[in-house]
Amino acid sequence: MSFSFHSNKVALAVATLATGLGLQFAAVAQTAGTLDITGQVTATTCSLNMTAGGNTINGGSRTVSLGTVASTATAANTLIGTKTIVKFDLKDGANTANPCALGATQTWNILLGLTATQITGSGATSAVVNGAATGGTSAAVALFGGSDAAAATRLSLLPSTGVTTGTEVFTGLGVTASTALYLGAQFVTTSASAPTAGQYSASIPLTILYN
Repeated sequence: MSFSFHSNKVALAVATLATGLGLQFAAVAQTAGTLDITGQVTATTCSLNMTAGGNTINGGSRTVSLGTVASTATAANTLIGTKTIVKFDLKDGANTANPCALGATQTWNILLGLTATQITGSGATSAVVNGAATGGTSAAVALFGGSDAAAATRLSLLPSTGVTTGTEVFTGLGVTASTALYLGAQFVTTSASAPTAGQYSASIPLTILYN
């Protein structure tokens, strides 16, 4: 997956995050995958921390292992493999030990810029389809989000038609600057048959919303 963040509030920092997800299903539906994340903040007011696997990077680039997956699941909407979770939090640009100094009543959130063609299923069974041009696996990726570290809530995915419509990582207006957001991704079957072998890739623009 490829993620890029842009602030919709000019007075605050613009954050850009690029995330790459490359996955491979072998003939027996066994896979090793990586999640590559690059982050940058263009102003000194705020910076973006990215945490996965107990390791935090402020900006820069990182890779998160998705482990190895083997599945012969023959029921649709079956989660397979392990959920990979990335933590996002805003920090003070001058001192990353402190949260970003948003206004007392301001909150932030993340909007997923999915298109209608990227989504399969609906509601709690919706997922991101494989965007690989050829030789791709039939598995999709379910997304989870919220302000809980387990990212326990599976997101009901909706296409985005602008910076105010679509699927948000946190349900509601958002969270305070001192509160982190979490986005999880996990393979899911799309039919009543074992997932086929092949690559998985998807590109999802993200927008940081300041309310």
